[in-house]
Amino acid sequence: MSPTAARQVFEIEIINKVVEHQTLSGFCSCGVEHCREFPDGVNGSTQYGESVRGIVSYLSTYQIIPSERLAELMGDLFNYPLSEGTVDNIKNEGTEHLSDFESKIQDAILKQKVGNVDETPIRVGGHSGYLHVFCNTALSYISYHVKRGMKAVVDIGILDKFKGILIHDCFSMYFNYGSQHAVCNGHLLRELEFVIEKYSHTWAKEMKTFLLDANDLVKMSKAGNEILFDHLDVKNKGKRRGKQHPALNLCNRMLKLQKAVLLFLRDFDVPFTNNEAERDLRMSKVQMKVSGCFRSEDGARCFALFRSYIQTMKKHGLNIFEGIKNLFNSKGNATLDLIFKTQT
Repeated sequence: MSPTAARQVFEIEIINKVVEHQTLSGFCSCGVEHCREFPDGVNGSTQYGESVRGIVSYLSTYQIIPSERLAELMGDLFNYPLSEGTVDNIKNEGTEHLSDFESKIQDAILKQKVGNVDETPIRVGGHSGYLHVFCNTALSYISYHVKRGMKAVVDIGILDKFKGILIHDCFSMYFNYGSQHAVCNGHLLRELEFVIEKYSHTWAKEMKTFLLDANDLVKMSKAGNEILFDHLDVKNKGKRRGKQHPALNLCNRMLKLQKAVLLFLRDFDVPFTNNEAERDLRMSKVQMKVSGCFRSEDGARCFALFRSYIQTMKKHGLNIFEGIKNLFNSKGNATLDLIFKTQT
């Protein structure tokens, strides 16, 4: 008799496994004692396997669970009580295994046509610092530096070598780098909205409508790869005389940077906004809300490198947990091959 109805119940079964390795020693006829060596990775009397280290790194760097709570979680769920120091040591080990990824992504970045750049302040050991990001739809590289400006650019050593198109939020420093520039229209739309609401300027409303309509036109035209504008012939003939009205400042800035504002119309590889960079930095704000600050600069660098790896894997549709776990086994190079095979 066939069943008339069926129900499914999904469960998770946690199985703890301990593998013990033993060595034997003995004397041969030559009188020398010989002893078998332990397998690679089995160094101390007790250590944690790749799955445990992968889970710890995943929950800490991707799900942003603080070390104290994570140590408690590992004891409650898996009966593997860890100390905060062990959690930090596991993340530090993962950071060491990310050295190949870091060198590969730095090389890949310099070959890109378009790069989104941004920076955000963080707190490190009670002092201020910054996370800097260079990214596009395929790659993300986040790095820590105590400074925001050109000192950071020189020390990080990426932006000053880049020869492509930079997308940014009009921070003056960025205009010193790259071959062309495109400014974030998301920022301009917010400024235009402010002028509309506070001063009721008609030109701001019309400019906002124009930018939004132009973006919609680009979306519809990308399939045909059409060029919408070859050049623009609007000029700002006014001269700045002392302090000016905020609305006039915005108008003059948009006129001065008109080619950068509308570059997305001439080159469809250029995004309308700098949201790509802002999204890559967003989790640092979650980290700050959860933990308050980073305890050390090494901790900030560890977070930045892990987030670079995670964001890049997400952009390639890879499984985040498997990619992190592979840092602690022999499959790490296979993950890097999947990431960078299309970037050479």
